[in-house]
Amino acid sequence: MKIELDRDDDVLYLELDGADVVDSQEISPGIVVDFDANDRVLGIEILNASKKIAGGNLERVDFAVAGRRARF
Repeated sequence: MKIELDRDDDVLYLELDGADVVDSQEISPGIVVDFDANDRVLGIEILNASKKIAGGNLERVDFAVAGRRARF
């Protein structure tokens, strides 16, 4: 997984797989999901991310992997 933040444009992109995107769908205003040829989710783009993410704190990433918590 790769997380990219464009602070200038306030866009957060979560890349789940680097395969070729063949379709994108806006599933909610400002939330775009990218799909491959088999309809697998490849990535999620969040426009105006600082307004959509709880707390608006895009400087810290906190997630769990296999039951362990990690913070960056």
